[in-house]
Amino acid sequence: MTIEEAPHRIVAVSAETAEIALLLVGAERIVAVPARAQGDHSTSDELASQVGQVLPPGTDPDPELILSMEPDLVLNTARHGGEETAGDQLEQAGVPVLNIDPDAFATPEKVAETARALGAALGEEELAEQLSAEFRSDIEELDSQREDTDARFLVLMARRDTVMAMDDSLTLPGLITRANATNAGERIGLTTTRPIDAEQIVAANPDVIFLEDFQGMGEEPFAELLDNPALASVPAVGEDRIFVIPMSEASGISGLNTAEGYRKIIETLAG
Repeated sequence: MTIEEAPHRIVAVSAETAEIALLLVGAERIVAVPARAQGDHSTSDELASQVGQVLPPGTDPDPELILSMEPDLVLNTARHGGEETAGDQLEQAGVPVLNIDPDAFATPEKVAETARALGAALGEEELAEQLSAEFRSDIEELDSQREDTDARFLVLMARRDTVMAMDDSLTLPGLITRANATNAGERIGLTTTRPIDAEQIVAANPDVIFLEDFQGMGEEPFAELLDNPALASVPAVGEDRIFVIPMSEASGISGLNTAEGYRKIIETLAG
């Protein structure tokens, strides 16, 4: 998309775009961010809290609400059907919309590329290139610190009352694989992120388990599953090698802060 002038009334519909946009333009030019961009689990809470309006939680943005904010650019990640539909409706109403594929945040390289794309859309190419270059340099330095390891891992995430094992297409397990560990989910045929129970964890037999800290909930959503006596024979549980990684450091919304999560992963595997 081509924008003639740098936008000054930006609505960031998704947390992924909000995190990077706030670093590039601050809070002054952003009129609304999603609720997920605020709170201790966010990498940009201090800036996000200065934005005047907050979009309600959920995956079905209200196009009329967004239009009432008179945006000159909407940043959207079409992760769900509701977000894709809202983006289409806003474009039909004549509002410039930058729709970004969810996969654009899956790896450090893609995050750096996306930051540059956002910089171009926001009229902040120079700053975006600087931040992207620094981020790439941090990742490359961490790549040089990786050690050979035969560690097998599982990454667990929790949504509502369901605990799931992550596949390597997601940011956190992708980073752990990048750090030379192997996803133990291969032993149980894990090819997509899906619910997991104690029997399957025993079959996977991971040496280390990483837990995604979703919105500050920490270990609590996993306690019942991990306290199951059947898991006592699993090395990760028996040797207490269970580690929590905040979503603000290694997830789709960690953005240019992803190097911090990658650093913790490398240190954990070396420990």
